[in-house]
Amino acid sequence: MLKKGYASLFLLFSITHLGAAGVDHWWLLNDGTLVHSTFSRNRVEIDPRFLAAERRSKIAIDASDASCWVTDSFQGRVIRYSVNNKPLLLNGFAAPVALVLASGQLWIADAALNAVVVADLTGKIKQTITVRSPKEIAVANNNCWILTWRGLQLVTDQQLNPPILPKIRHLSSTSKQIWCVDQRGSIYRFQDGDPQRARFAIPDLIDVVATNDGGAWLLRPMMAIRLTADLLPRGEVTNLRYPKKLVVQPTDQSIWLIDSGYNRAVRLPDLDQSPNVALVAIVGWNRVRQTRQAEVTTATDLKWQPFKPLVEEKPVVEVEPLPDKVELDPIPIVVDSPSEPTPPSPAPVDPTDLSSAPEMLIEIQPVENEPEPDSQLPVQPAEIVNPVPDPISVPVPVQPAAPQEPPKNPVVIPVPADETFDQVPQFPNGGVTFIELHAELNQKRIQNTDQVLGRRFIWNFEGQSYTLLIGLSLEAYNTYSNCDRARWTQMVVEGSAVGQPIATEMEKIGQKNSWSRERLANFILSFSQSLPYTADDVATGYDEFKMYAFETLIAGGGDCEDTVILAASLLRPLGYDLMLLNPQGHLALGVSGQFSGAHYQYEDRRYFYSETTGRGWKIGDIPNQYQSVSVKMYQIPTVKP
Repeated sequence: MLKKGYASLFLLFSITHLGAAGVDHWWLLNDGTLVHSTFSRNRVEIDPRFLAAERRSKIAIDASDASCWVTDSFQGRVIRYSVNNKPLLLNGFAAPVALVLASGQLWIADAALNAVVVADLTGKIKQTITVRSPKEIAVANNNCWILTWRGLQLVTDQQLNPPILPKIRHLSSTSKQIWCVDQRGSIYRFQDGDPQRARFAIPDLIDVVATNDGGAWLLRPMMAIRLTADLLPRGEVTNLRYPKKLVVQPTDQSIWLIDSGYNRAVRLPDLDQSPNVALVAIVGWNRVRQTRQAEVTTATDLKWQPFKPLVEEKPVVEVEPLPDKVELDPIPIVVDSPSEPTPPSPAPVDPTDLSSAPEMLIEIQPVENEPEPDSQLPVQPAEIVNPVPDPISVPVPVQPAAPQEPPKNPVVIPVPADETFDQVPQFPNGGVTFIELHAELNQKRIQNTDQVLGRRFIWNFEGQSYTLLIGLSLEAYNTYSNCDRARWTQMVVEGSAVGQPIATEMEKIGQKNSWSRERLANFILSFSQSLPYTADDVATGYDEFKMYAFETLIAGGGDCEDTVILAASLLRPLGYDLMLLNPQGHLALGVSGQFSGAHYQYEDRRYFYSETTGRGWKIGDIPNQYQSVSVKMYQIPTVKP
C-alpha cells in the first residue's frame, strides 16, 4: 500500500516501446516500486507484477527492446528489467547514483568509489574515469559531461577537465545536445562544443528536459514553456496544478508533465499542434498499487498556447555565447583561526581506481509539502558571528555582507513539554543488528536477508578513509516507513535510538585517536555530508517528505532536513547540546562547543552553524546565502543522564 506523503510522488522516468498491442511504459514510483504498463490511445493496462527498486533510483533506457536499467545503491549493482525476460544484474559497484545508456554503452557514476565506469551491455568494463563525488552524467555527441560538487565538467581522454559551469541545479541531454540550469535560473545549451546562454533567467524553474529537435521544455510552478534550439520561447502550457517533474519517453521522444498531486501524467504538445489540441493524460497513479488500474483521459483544464513566429522583428530573447573560460577561485586552505576564518577546503578523497578490478560479470537471477515549520512564531535574526565565505566563488570573490544588528533576545522555539512519539515502537539496539566501523577502505559487505538490510558507507575525514558496515532490521524499516511524519525535533529524538550504536562506534575511533569532542563532532558531521544521495549544493532545500534517521540510512542519503535529522541523531546520544537552524527553505544544525566561526547566541550558549549538505564544511562554516538572514532556532531536548 502506498503511504501518504511520498509514495504518491511517483514518476521519475518512464520508457516506451512500440508493440503490437500498444506502447510499453516503465514507471518508477517514489516508494521504490517499478511498474510496467501498456499504453494505447484510449486505455492503459497495468502489469500486476510490481518490481522492487529504490526511491531515488536512476534509470537508463534501451528503446530497441523496451528494457530499462535501474541503479541499486543498496546492493551495489545495476539491474536490467525487460518485459518478458528475467532481470540481469551488473555487480561490483558500491553506490551507483546515476547512469546513462548511449551508443550501446552504459555510463555509471559510483559516488562511493569516486568513479564513472563505462561498460558494455554484457557487463564488461571498458573504461574507468576517476571522478570525485559524481552526481549526474550526460552524454552527447560521444562526449561525456559529469556533474560534480565543483560543477559541470567535460571528460576528454579519460581525464576530467576544469568546471565549465559551477552550481548546476538541473541537467538534461539528448544524443546531440545538453541543457542545464544553474542556481540563479540561468539557462545554458551545449552542442558540438559551442555553449550558448539565454539572456533571460527563471529563478523558480522546477525542471528542464531536452527535446529531440534541439529545443527544451522548461517547467515553472504555473506553466511549462517550450524553447527552440535558438533559446527562443515558442509556446506555453498554463493552468498547471502543483507540477513536479518533466519526463521523457525515449522511443517516441514525447514529453510528459507530472502534476495534480502526482496523480496525473499529461503528454505535452508538439510545436506544430494547434492551440485547441486535446492533451492526453493518464490519471490514477496515487492508487495504482491498490487498484492496478489507471485511466486515459483528457486534460481539459490545461491550455496550450503556441506563440506566433517572429519574422521581421528582432527576437525578444538573444543568445549570448559563454566566455571562452570561466575560472574558479582556487580552493583555499582551511586555517583554524577564530579571528580570521578562511573558506573550508573539501576533505580530500582517496579515489579507488576500478581499472585494475576484475571484469564485471552479469548474473541472471530473479529480483525479488515542503514541510511546514514547526511553529508560526515571529522570526527575528539571531546573532551570527565570524561568518566565512562560500568555499567556491565565481568568478571573483565576493565579500560577505555585514551581519545585521542582532536582537537582544532572539526568538527560539522551545522544547515541547512532551517530546515523545508513540507511533514508533522501540526496537532492540535501535533496529541495528550488526555494526562495524573500519578506519580504512574495506570491501566487506553485509548481505540482505528476509530480516536484515545490509548497508555500507565509505567516506573520508582529514585524509583518512572510513568504512561503516551496518545491518538494519527490515521490520523496523517497514514500521518507520508507515509512520506519519512528526516534527523535526521529534524525529531527532526518535532517531537517537538508531544513532546510539553508530555514535558509540564513532566515539571509539575518537578515543583511540585522542580526539577532542569538537574534532569528534566534525568527524560525525563528515559522515552525514558524505552520503551518496546528499545534494552537494547547499542551496538545495528540502522536499515534501522528511525521513527518519533509520530511513535515511536505508535510502543512503537525503536532502538537507534528512541529513540534519541523521547528524543530530548521532550527536545527541553523545551528549552534545544541539539546535535546529531554519533559515527560509533550508535546514542546518547548530552545535554548542569550543568551535570557531559562525554561531548563533542564545542565553549563555553559542550554537555554531553546521552544514550537512555538501562535503568539506566544518562546524562554524556558513554559506554566503545564509549569513545575516532571519532564522528559526528549534531546541532539541538533551539526553538525560
